[in-house]
Amino acid sequence: MTVTGLAGFGLSLQRDGSETLDIAASGNYQFAAQVAVGSPYAITIASQPLAPRQTCTVAQGFGTVDADASFGVTVNCVSPTTQFVYFTDVGGNNLAAFAFGNTGTLTTIGSVNNAAASYGAGLTPDGRFLYTANRTPNNIGAYSVDTSTGALGSVAGAPFPVVGLAPRMLAIAPNGNFLYTVTQSGNTVVGFAVNRTNGALTLLGSPTATGGQPLDVTITPNAKYLYVAAFNDRSVYGYRIDGTTGSLTPVPGSPFAVYDLSTYARSLSMDPRGRFLFVPTYSTSVAAMNIDDATGALTMVNGSPFATGGAQASFAASDVSGKFLYVTNQNSNNLSAYSIEQTSGALTPLPGSPFSLGFAPQSVAAEPGGRYLLVSGDSTRQVGVYALDAQTGVPTAVSGSPFSTGTLAPGAIAFLAR
Repeated sequence: MTVTGLAGFGLSLQRDGSETLDIAASGNYQFAAQVAVGSPYAITIASQPLAPRQTCTVAQGFGTVDADASFGVTVNCVSPTTQFVYFTDVGGNNLAAFAFGNTGTLTTIGSVNNAAASYGAGLTPDGRFLYTANRTPNNIGAYSVDTSTGALGSVAGAPFPVVGLAPRMLAIAPNGNFLYTVTQSGNTVVGFAVNRTNGALTLLGSPTATGGQPLDVTITPNAKYLYVAAFNDRSVYGYRIDGTTGSLTPVPGSPFAVYDLSTYARSLSMDPRGRFLFVPTYSTSVAAMNIDDATGALTMVNGSPFATGGAQASFAASDVSGKFLYVTNQNSNNLSAYSIEQTSGALTPLPGSPFSLGFAPQSVAAEPGGRYLLVSGDSTRQVGVYALDAQTGVPTAVSGSPFSTGTLAPGAIAFLAR
């Protein structure tokens, strides 16, 4: 059996629905159990790669073992290509769609009236539905997505009311079954079941109480844990997700203090493998925490928090490989960049960090193809696009960056990659 094109961690194959085989790199592999000549076999993908995410397909995965006892199976892995980018409007009521070019260019497709100023946004894993957290009307906007053109359409029943006040951000479970939003004034996490056929949302029950003024929410790649940044509490709250019902149960030791009274929990970012949680502190640092996969408990990385070299650290994003972290410093008009030590989670500033942007940054996100970093600037109505050096992680502005968004004050960033 031959595996080609693998760049990400986490590929697992399965034979006949039982034996699994973890694949670390491209090359030749075989399952441990012997299969008699003439016996049928079925090789399938048990889990797709992470860090960076890829899509792997199996050729000749079904058949009968031939006389030389070889399967002749080939597994080919490819990285996604980002085709469209969506931005919420924190200063108005629009939701905008852009085509994303191979060289990092942004071209307007169009916009829809979201009837709300929105902060959070997210796409389902298959890219068919887009959701927005609408703070003022207390609801979740929902849109169907034409994955060929990027155009947005309606979802029956939308927008969907939120129990609580001021939904701020949202997170969608990696399997696409559940959506959660945090209510900034209600101090709750509100969960919905996602209808993966028509995009409709159904409340999961009563909201879950969380810390004071929750501003962000994120979910681990294995969908086991959910974390909330509670700004006023200067803490991160952790919950275990019931994979069947979507209900939340506090993890042992929650809440977890970010650092001390000089720091806050402004937002959350996670490495693609779900090992480390990063928390910009809304001051001059970013905290790093280890995630215990067995319990969901968080422990501070040695040396945390790490200085940003800028003021009002607001948002963070890991690149798709999980090797680098980027933090926006809103009051300093710059971007801090770090290498992530892969065992401990410790952060080391990249040469030249922080990098000047020329505008006050809001959100930051790495596009799924792994080549570019996007930074939104709501106050200047611009989006910066930066090419990432795969070896050093250093960001370099692409030609034409930053790109104007017209009257749109861009906030959250969501990518459609295929």
